[in-house]
Amino acid sequence: MPDVKALLNVAYAINNAGCIEITQRLIANDTIKISNMFRFGMQLVMPEKFSKMEYYGRGPMENYADRNSNTKLGIYHQSVSEQYFPYVRPQESGSKTDVRWLRITNLSGDGIEITSTCPFTTSVLPYSTQELDRGWKEQQMHSSQLNNSGATFVNIDKVQSGLGCIDSWGALPLPVYQVPYRDYELTFLIKPINKSFF
Repeated sequence: MPDVKALLNVAYAINNAGCIEITQRLIANDTIKISNMFRFGMQLVMPEKFSKMEYYGRGPMENYADRNSNTKLGIYHQSVSEQYFPYVRPQESGSKTDVRWLRITNLSGDGIEITSTCPFTTSVLPYSTQELDRGWKEQQMHSSQLNNSGATFVNIDKVQSGLGCIDSWGALPLPVYQVPYRDYELTFLIKPINKSFF
């Protein structure tokens, strides 16, 4: 990653049962100053027919590292379509913290289960990150103008920045909820769920 003078290693281990263990490791260069990151993780794109989610983590409403004290750890069953909150301006939403496992399935119950070596943050949305954040120079739009992307976007994050906004909507998160540029490592397992075969 020459722009930030870092190395990113991704290793995949696949067994004969169809399970995939993924390890992503960022090796930062501490000799240069890079701004904080928003998150460290990966995104999986699935067909939109995978429209159901079940997870063990904080819920049921969206929550972030610095906005989760009003949520409880539990097992929640939700649809992908209800994860996105239609804020006036399209933006990140639907995040869940302290997730132990996540299942994304179709109406028949087939799909995948994601687990990690430690609790992780996830969001499962019908929109990509690029669709929700078009940058400062792009034409601004409202949530009602978003088009159906035809896919389900699954974010699996080792860490994600808090929202901040303590004294104004421009305030940064407290330092403990920021994601500084440094080394990170995330390992997670994707296991197939084949209900239709039983």
